[in-house]
Amino acid sequence: MPLPNDENSLSTENSMTFVSHLRIILGSGLLLFVLFLTCMGGAFLLEVPFRIVAGWTFFLYETLPLIRPDWSALAIGVMAYFISWGVLTGLISRFRNYLPEGVGQYRTRVAGVALLGFISVFLVGISLIGIMHQFAWMPNEGFLYTSIRETSRRSRTANQLRHFGLANHNYHDLNEVFVSGIIYSENGKALHGWMTPLLPYLDYEGLFEEIDLTAPWDSKDNLVVFAEKPEFIERYSYPVRNEIFHIEHATGIKLPVAPLAANFRVFPRNQSLKLSDISDGTTQTLMCGEVSKNLQAWGQPGHLRDPALGLNSHPYGFGSNWTSQNVEFLRCDGGVWSLSNDIDPEVLKKLSTPNAGDEIPPGSF
Repeated sequence: MPLPNDENSLSTENSMTFVSHLRIILGSGLLLFVLFLTCMGGAFLLEVPFRIVAGWTFFLYETLPLIRPDWSALAIGVMAYFISWGVLTGLISRFRNYLPEGVGQYRTRVAGVALLGFISVFLVGISLIGIMHQFAWMPNEGFLYTSIRETSRRSRTANQLRHFGLANHNYHDLNEVFVSGIIYSENGKALHGWMTPLLPYLDYEGLFEEIDLTAPWDSKDNLVVFAEKPEFIERYSYPVRNEIFHIEHATGIKLPVAPLAANFRVFPRNQSLKLSDISDGTTQTLMCGEVSKNLQAWGQPGHLRDPALGLNSHPYGFGSNWTSQNVEFLRCDGGVWSLSNDIDPEVLKKLSTPNAGDEIPPGSF
């Protein structure tokens, strides 16, 4: 028969085991919830409280190296502190008979603590003013709005690019080549762009069947089809750098523009590459990316650009549709990269070539 102390020990051990398991379950659930939010494009819900709580650390990291101390002012401050300490100590000595017992005996320590307390209250007041100013600044300057929309934009653009990547690889699986950058007729006239053959693989088979592939894209019947706006060219976030969403054809028909373009080295004109032609590696070769200037109608032959022209700099280069300094790119393996404006031009050029034999050092971008 177990003794009472043994029963209490067993009960305590079971309780501790239960609490330990509960912590593991709650921690795992929280981790899965965070991963779910990130995958669903809701990471901004975690980013906003993080910026409010810990955003000041980044501010200090950026500004502290720029601070240059004024040594004369610092010396005056130290002198003022010790003078105030001496004056306060003298006042405590002068009026110690009117103060609580023991204060006069430890007047030096009391004076120092009181002075430090006064300085602390002063600093806390300044901090509170700064906090209130920060909370007032964020909504007025659109910080929260911009942060949320920017995170959402990146997530949606990345999903949009992945959709194109999946369509391209499905096309390759069936035809053993990627689509041509521009499809020409036998007499050398440009008929269609690289997006048109991908329509069945982008869940727009009905729209594809309405297009006459033997006629130019801007023929009378084809223009009616290309006036429709498929979801895969939708720009989800506003405001954008380029507020042109349609261009007007000579016939007066408004045609939706595409905020995407392909790497012209991977989609050559009137030529189709195979996966085996990308000898530099599909994980190190850019397939297509977002553009913000000189947009074209989505059915128009073209949408081919050179990443080596730079990011957010050249009128016919790649660029972000938002205020971001990063540009979203689809790799040839179907993954998505967010590349910064500050990327080394030589590295960017190597990423744009499918078979130049270039080696890209790890961590170079």
